[in-house]
Amino acid sequence: LYEFPLIESSENISLQILKKVPEFEIFTKDIIVDSITLYNAKPIIHKLSHQHINTHFWIVETSGIAESYIPISEIENYAVPVLIENFVSEFFENY
Repeated sequence: LYEFPLIESSENISLQILKKVPEFEIFTKDIIVDSITLYNAKPIIHKLSHQHINTHFWIVETSGIAESYIPISEIENYAVPVLIENFVSEFFENY
């Protein structure tokens, strides 16, 4: 399954902290980031048999994408986890 870049944390992350997280720096090193906005202020709770995942989605708009990245317009061509599938459906409804 394909997934968006993921940053795990035991607490909510502000934009200022997000920009300093090493994983975020790695995800964005080969692209120009135009803007970053929090999509959902209230976390989405995704229940699995062994854990509950509290998820925030950040929208990162760029001037281009790295070669290995998939444009959001093509995401429906890829198998993704249910959590991401639900987000993508809602995102396109509101986009």
